[in-house]
Amino acid sequence: MCDKSEDERLAPGTPKKKLAKRGELSVAERDKHRAQKYRLDWEKLDFFKDWLGPGKNQFKARCTVCDVEMVSEYGVLKLHSSRQKHTKAMSAIPSETKQRNIMSAFVTKGVMSKNKVVTATEIKMAGFLAEHNIAFQTADHMSDLINGILEDFVVEHKIAMKRTKATAVITEVIGESEKSSLVEKLKTEKFSVMSHESTDVSTHKASCIIVRYYDVEENKIVSKFWDLCKIFSSDDEKTAEEGATGENLFNILMKSFSDRDISTKNMIGFGADGCNVMIGGNNSVASRLKKNLPGMFAMKCVCHSAHLCASESCKQLTRRCEDLAREIYSFFKNSSKRQFRLQQFQEFVSASPHKILHPSQTRWLSLVVVVDRLIEQWDALKLFFTDCWLNARFVSTELIFNSLKSIHAALLPVPVLDIAQIYQFQ
Repeated sequence: MCDKSEDERLAPGTPKKKLAKRGELSVAERDKHRAQKYRLDWEKLDFFKDWLGPGKNQFKARCTVCDVEMVSEYGVLKLHSSRQKHTKAMSAIPSETKQRNIMSAFVTKGVMSKNKVVTATEIKMAGFLAEHNIAFQTADHMSDLINGILEDFVVEHKIAMKRTKATAVITEVIGESEKSSLVEKLKTEKFSVMSHESTDVSTHKASCIIVRYYDVEENKIVSKFWDLCKIFSSDDEKTAEEGATGENLFNILMKSFSDRDISTKNMIGFGADGCNVMIGGNNSVASRLKKNLPGMFAMKCVCHSAHLCASESCKQLTRRCEDLAREIYSFFKNSSKRQFRLQQFQEFVSASPHKILHPSQTRWLSLVVVVDRLIEQWDALKLFFTDCWLNARFVSTELIFNSLKSIHAALLPVPVLDIAQIYQFQ
């Protein structure tokens, strides 16, 4: 069969695509190759994530294992990953170095792209949740809300951060960044340590460690959170059997600094509550610190000491005073009707519309503000419970009324308003 003529080849009805498929286009007629820009999404693929990185410009990619650059085309990169030189270089790398840290997903070198804008936005959102103590579950709805608001403005920027990612960003990115900055300061500055162990709602016993030092940048003494260490671990059955002893708490404290290569010689002070495990003269955290760091100053918590003094002092008072404060609070706490009626009596005697406070079970110094509030509302309370006792003779109101009357006569000689004024007010 003879070859096609020139006129037949250039027939007007022949599509250019068909001519290209036949290989009948000249060099000038052929489409130019379109350069492919580097895409950060490639770094998330399984066969690229351990070695691929951006090159010197947006059209180049770099193999961090072979230390070579190539054009950023998917086919070229796939071909490079199958070459013998690259395969040998990958097999020589330890397996632990192949696992990328979560922080590398947020901190990548290269040109600025829309993915970095989204990443920066997600970090700011996570920081907002942490700064204002907002539940991580809020992130499940916040990202969708922001995407919906910005849909008409920046369509290409989509935020994808739910509670799991928000938790990881705060702990592994923001937390690690702040921790690294704090580590560099503690390596050169003298600092004091405050520690307290407690059990959270999940029944996990932990030791919270706070460091206090002089910050040159802020030009003042600052207190910063250092670490929250679990006391009992499934990997250490011996510690779980012994409990939170002075030796175990001391080892946990020292390990938190040694893991970050911070010299304990910079530690000049230690503060904790007054329990024997922390501040006792023998076999405590403080005694071990003084033995290992001569000249270090250990101090009990002043607040705990003041609370103990207040607790012992209150034992000399009649028990009825404390019971009265609790009974008055319990009488109002679950009844909006009673609280509203108390507000009417507060307006009548021109008292401030403040609520009745609850006395704490353990913090004795909080009784000061409770007593101050009762004295402030004394006239309104006395009139209120007098009216309740006259109209509804409940046992609870009678006990409170009699207590107010007896304490008023003995300790607080405040002028008593006429009962008739109550009904005149109603």
